Amino acid sequence: MEPHETALDAQLTSILGPVFDRERRARARTYARLRRLLTVAEVSLSLIYLILWVVTPAARSLGSWAVHHAPGRLLAAFLAFLVVGSGLAAIDLLFGLLSHALERRYGLSTQGWEAWLTDWVKIVLIEGGLGAVAVVGIMYLASTGTPLWWLWGALAGAVVLLVLMVVAPVFIAPLFFHFEPLTDEALRQRFLALAERAGVPVVDVYRFDLSTRTRAANAAVVGLGKTRRIIVGDTLLTSFTPEEAETILAHELAHHVHKDILLSFLLEGVMLLLVFRVLAWVVQKVTGAWQVTPDDPALVPVVLLTFFLMQLLLSPLLNLWSRTRESLADMFAVVLTGQGRTYARALARLADQNLADLFPPTWYVWIFGSHPPLGERIAMALAYDETTETKEESTHEPTT
Repeated sequence: MEPHETALDAQLTSILGPVFDRERRARARTYARLRRLLTVAEVSLSLIYLILWVVTPAARSLGSWAVHHAPGRLLAAFLAFLVVGSGLAAIDLLFGLLSHALERRYGLSTQGWEAWLTDWVKIVLIEGGLGAVAVVGIMYLASTGTPLWWLWGALAGAVVLLVLMVVAPVFIAPLFFHFEPLTDEALRQRFLALAERAGVPVVDVYRFDLSTRTRAANAAVVGLGKTRRIIVGDTLLTSFTPEEAETILAHELAHHVHKDILLSFLLEGVMLLLVFRVLAWVVQKVTGAWQVTPDDPALVPVVLLTFFLMQLLLSPLLNLWSRTRESLADMFAVVLTGQGRTYARALARLADQNLADLFPPTWYVWIFGSHPPLGERIAMALAYDETTETKEESTHEPTT
């Protein structure tokens, strides 16, 4: 353990007391190491799988087979996507099963195998459907011969992202969770008052049955405009005090105050432009080398590999930006509520309940971390509270 981690460990133990479970934290570090291993293994295996499609004759053989069995190039591209995508789905299923087994072993998951598999099928159908539309659309645009086809593809992708941001809370989330208005009127009014203080209009506060899948806790402010709503997991409502839940919700409200949803959309739009421009260059090079047309189904693995590689390359940059916004949201939460220690206690409780590693390895944070390490966030909240108390003591000191 690093010196700063040892110092924070002592501070957390003395200040947060029973909220901070040292034994469970040691268990969390072991759990986190295994999760990191699974994440790296899945990414590596998926990458190797797609590379093998491209560097061996498999892609061109797939293209010939798809053209022979499908009436039309676009249907052939769809057929090729099903073949390649099935392999990726198999890898996802393998590591999903391992992850679910790990969560059950460590007491996080409350979901049975049948229910978990049902959720997995829903996710694969949604993601697979979107992926199929994207790949077929790319093949069509590339085949038109329009020099700026990649620009139109990026714009179409941005429109899809925007639509998903609006409709996901209303149509997609209910496929996995049951939402109902929060019946605790006092708590509902408390959350609505907090949203009003933050200047974030919401339609209402909803409770959802997170406990049917996990013992972890969570809350969020989802949707845009008339679909924006506060959603609170039942695990948060039963395990956290109203003051703690309020600080967590303040963090979520901060993202809307800071326009993080809009900024994320704009950033992802710029990234889409870059990805599609690189894709256009790759397609041009491969079609020349393989002597195929841009709508040849053999290019489907090439398209998928390009997107996969670009996602890997851009993830550190996107995560760096995300961690910056999350830090700003943490500061907003403690300023809005004036409860730094309460927020620190809520984060410590989240770490305990979710078996989160307070200080994951730096390399993992830079590549995969969308949030700052929880240990750093807790330290920030405590430091804010101490600074505030010092200022108040200085203000009330008697003058001579």
